[in-house]
Amino acid sequence: MHLTSRKVKTMILLPMLLVSSLALLGAGVQRAYATAAINISPGVINVDCNADPSGCGYAPGTTFTYTVTASGLSSTLYASQYDFLYDPSVIQAQSVDPGPLYDSLISSGQGFCTINMDNGLGDVSVGCTTVGEPSVPLLSTLVIGLIDFQVMTLGASSQSLTNAILLHNSGGGVLENIPATIGPKANFTNEGFFAAADFPVFDNFNTGTAHRQAWPEKAKWYFSRDITHTPGMVSLFANVNSTGNIPARAHVVFTLSSSTWGTVTVVTPNEDVPPGISTVVALEAVFNPVNSNGVLMVGGWHISSQIFFQGVMPDGSLTPVQTSATIKDFHVNIVP
Repeated sequence: MHLTSRKVKTMILLPMLLVSSLALLGAGVQRAYATAAINISPGVINVDCNADPSGCGYAPGTTFTYTVTASGLSSTLYASQYDFLYDPSVIQAQSVDPGPLYDSLISSGQGFCTINMDNGLGDVSVGCTTVGEPSVPLLSTLVIGLIDFQVMTLGASSQSLTNAILLHNSGGGVLENIPATIGPKANFTNEGFFAAADFPVFDNFNTGTAHRQAWPEKAKWYFSRDITHTPGMVSLFANVNSTGNIPARAHVVFTLSSSTWGTVTVVTPNEDVPPGISTVVALEAVFNPVNSNGVLMVGGWHISSQIFFQGVMPDGSLTPVQTSATIKDFHVNIVP
């Protein structure tokens, strides 16, 4: 079967190459090779499309390309295969080009590829081989895949390669496995997390008079772990949720300002917020209104707050720290 289209679409099943190639693995004398590697590029795409929907370049509906490259080759590459894994809820494969070398071999009837795109499982399988005895140039670096993806939704996806095999013709038509390491995976994220917060605070913590302000109004309010509050303290709460499709590791910084007493900062512990706006996690910080001299810092306090967060990738790695816009300010009064 000869394929002449440069853009190779979904075709016959991948095992066609695996059976013919693996039957020859281990034949002949094991050769020594330089360290070969197979990599994805770009390695990281990290943009916030919520902050800049028109200029981020990766809004839902747009397409971009990942390049798969074999490098460090000291012998001619005659066949290769790999699986490219991704999160199909965030990005989906649209087409695969096996690269200039295989394009040329296919056009001349001296090679073929089997490619399967599965946007249900998030797996693009690519296997290519030469046919007959073609004259293949020795290239130390070789593009073996150009995979076009479409962004489906704002989110994060960790791309990786698996089942990677590079094959070398050692003479006499015998193929040998070129030991290849798999380089760093490619992370993709265009998620700008949306965070909602709501603050139940006390105008007078001695009498327990509660004053509640919510931003936005649809945010669900409830008490966190400290149901009864800590006596003599001002408990500050931020109910945080994420519209992303990966968890967010978040904390909230409260800045309290008084014309008499200056500025005090209190910070909630870091906590992982599950993906999905329907799940709200209450983060709590406690302000002690008694200073180091034992004096109760009475009077009005202006309180501002801001959420700091990182996306938690599927492999446990964290995206860079991001900050939300300052959440709605509010006031409390501390009385003797």
